[in-house]
Amino acid sequence: EIGGTPMLNKPPLHAWLIALASIPGGVVTQRTAALPSAMGGLGVVLATAWLGARLFGRRIGWTAGFITVTTVGIFSLARSAVPDMTLTLAITAAVGAFALAELEQRRDALAAFYAFTGLAFLAKGPAGLVPLAVALVYELVEHGWRGPRRLLSVPGLIVLALLIVPWPILAFEAKGHHFVRDVLVSDMQWQYFGLRGWHWRR
Repeated sequence: EIGGTPMLNKPPLHAWLIALASIPGGVVTQRTAALPSAMGGLGVVLATAWLGARLFGRRIGWTAGFITVTTVGIFSLARSAVPDMTLTLAITAAVGAFALAELEQRRDALAAFYAFTGLAFLAKGPAGLVPLAVALVYELVEHGWRGPRRLLSVPGLIVLALLIVPWPILAFEAKGHHFVRDVLVSDMQWQYFGLRGWHWRR
């Protein structure tokens, strides 16, 4: 809430992280508001380096980490209080878990894939489901129509549901018609699909 008004356009994970970072000082400052993004940016760099090293060797991993730290998005958003770095870290971790499950046959990593995807959703809403779309496309390309069955993980799907279902329910309960009008329709539907439906840019 801001001034008693529920802010429902984004799920609460990043706000929770800001609140957590602000507990020691007892107040939210510019520094504590940006701290989760800074930690998220560092996490993205380390996760990218780890994934690159795991898949292609240490030299490639270090190079990937160095390239990541020098990109404009990481450099600018890691110093901002917006949830983009939290989202990016969760997506990067989800992709890393999927790579372990698919390329190293670590089927237990699927639960982590769904957990990180759920955290990505909690950071910024439907955009956090991108890893799911990527995994589905990969499985279809690599294994045909039977490929998506390889993503089946009952524990993972339960964790995903537990992470994504409560926010819309609580948001609807908090301010129902405003949530539908301002968030689901104005923000999400128009943002993702536009007023005139699909076109190549979207």
